[in-house]
Amino acid sequence: MFRRRISALALAAAAMAFPLAGCASSSDPNAIDSMGAMGDSISRGFDACAFLQECPASSWTTGTDVTVNSHFHRLLVKDPAIAGHAYNVAKVGATSADLPAQATALAARKPDYITVLMGANDACADGEASMTSVATFRSRIDTALNTIDRARPDTHVLVTSVPDLYRLWQVGHADARARLVWSAGFCRTMLDAPSSTAPADVARRQRVRDRVIAYNGALAASCRVHTGCRYDDGAVFANQFTLTDLSPFDYFHPNAAGQQKLAAVTWTKTGF
Repeated sequence: MFRRRISALALAAAAMAFPLAGCASSSDPNAIDSMGAMGDSISRGFDACAFLQECPASSWTTGTDVTVNSHFHRLLVKDPAIAGHAYNVAKVGATSADLPAQATALAARKPDYITVLMGANDACADGEASMTSVATFRSRIDTALNTIDRARPDTHVLVTSVPDLYRLWQVGHADARARLVWSAGFCRTMLDAPSSTAPADVARRQRVRDRVIAYNGALAASCRVHTGCRYDDGAVFANQFTLTDLSPFDYFHPNAAGQQKLAAVTWTKTGF
């Protein structure tokens, strides 16, 4: 989910992409016969099934595990032509800075449908001063969506909101195991001193949450001006996940159940 600690711990586990095959064709012009995913370690299924490993089969977007019931699996049930045509270019530790290059990689494939989940790592920094500015975040989103538009204006794009990092603190800060894992340095802007009720720490957590909310505003605004783009109306941010939806390896990323919830709450926003 988040760049600094995960990148340090899992550099060897980070994969570049998940290409499966070339685009399919269909006689139905509205059929979704190919799809792609941009984003970070959430979309790679990191820590969903094994310690410090990607589990792309468990991904909410392109995953093949039927228990997760990903977007890919739901589309496969509708039209088997999508089989072998899912391209996951999300990357462990990615921030919005990586999004334009991911868009370029997917634009070459010209898939019918693309999911975008990005922004948690922009807020999860070593300090508040290192968080990505809202203006920079918006510019990078615009660049990525422009790339998709130029390659194929009729691509269906679902841009999801950034998860609520404050809820992550809420559901985990009272758990001793979660606190122990977080003490390694996960998302320091939100999760440092998780047990503290000092006014400075309370205010810091709120400022980080406010930045995430601002990112979501930028995502919504960018999506509104791009052809074929749909925003999830804050569905991921509002997702009421619990501690049991988090990986027992890091109390940070969604486990398979958490990925299933992500798939469910975002699928209703696709318009399919």
